[in-house]
Amino acid sequence: MKLRFALVGAGWRGMYYVRVAKALPEQFECVGILCRSAEKAAAVKQRWGVHTVTDAEDLRTLNPDVVVVAVSKPDIAAVAMEWMSYGFLVCSETPAALDRTTLEQLWTASDHGRNLCVAEQYLRYPENIARTALLKQGWIGEPQYLFLSLAHDYHAMSLMRAFLKLPCDAGYTVTAAALSFPTVRTLTRQEAVQDGSVFDAKRTTALFQFDGGKSALYEFDPEQYRSPIRRNLIKIQGISGELINRSVSWLDSKFQAHSADIETTEHLVVTDDPNPNFHQYPEVTGISFQEAELYRPPFGVCGLSQDETAIAAMLRDLGAYARGEGPVPYSLKDALTDADMAIDLQEAIRKGTAVSADKTLPWYLE
Repeated sequence: MKLRFALVGAGWRGMYYVRVAKALPEQFECVGILCRSAEKAAAVKQRWGVHTVTDAEDLRTLNPDVVVVAVSKPDIAAVAMEWMSYGFLVCSETPAALDRTTLEQLWTASDHGRNLCVAEQYLRYPENIARTALLKQGWIGEPQYLFLSLAHDYHAMSLMRAFLKLPCDAGYTVTAAALSFPTVRTLTRQEAVQDGSVFDAKRTTALFQFDGGKSALYEFDPEQYRSPIRRNLIKIQGISGELINRSVSWLDSKFQAHSADIETTEHLVVTDDPNPNFHQYPEVTGISFQEAELYRPPFGVCGLSQDETAIAAMLRDLGAYARGEGPVPYSLKDALTDADMAIDLQEAIRKGTAVSADKTLPWYLE
């Protein structure tokens, strides 16, 4: 059944949902977008051909199945609680909130996660689906150590717990530092930069040591999201092997060592969007390892990037949840845990000392 969603916010992130709906009209319909001004509403309607409003009551009368909240980070939690109070199932962009008091308020306002899904998409990236499947198949044994330079803060926390197979209530200590390096600017959200201008790029490093012996080293520079001179890196060490990006090394039953690459097939999508971030990008068409399929596009080949494919899969599962046909795509308990870990990371930077997890917050006790 088609999921009818309304969108609160018409910024950078909100337009990902619009592109998904345009690419998969048989699956999703964006029934309306609440914009902050008449000028913004007119511009969005002209560019995307979707219904726009400037009054919340007008959006409410459209009676969507789900309200997607994609506003600024400081406002996300308050807006999500407002739309929950109207009786809607809400899908909130990340992070759930920026402080623990608000995280607790969300837990209460959402009926302990019943009416709120946080749109954590990174685990649904095709490459991360494939990595998770490979880990479940046991190729490298039980994961023990992770080096992660792939996404920032709460996104990285979700990947960290998934790849190391850690529950929400796993205890830990974290030490962290914020570094700064001169870097040539290359690409913003709106345009390519080719004037050689240099700015101070911020790189965060953090060591998480978990109860039970597993650990993770997190390192990230936001330039990695777009810059062609900054690369992502993931390294997962298991008891009997390791995975580094797309390369796998493992021991067989006779303890003989082997190595092979995860095979990814892609095709280039070229659009008429003038933004260099969206003008062309690869679409993953399949991922396999040792001739076994790890990932197949859930909607077929439809012109979506990895990020958009992940959002589409999340919305599909959210539709099933709204109809009572499946679990929530990413539990609020998980999302609050991600946000809480990111808060600890930033606190460790400010204090310059190790910070220990507080697992007495209400969502950890259920």
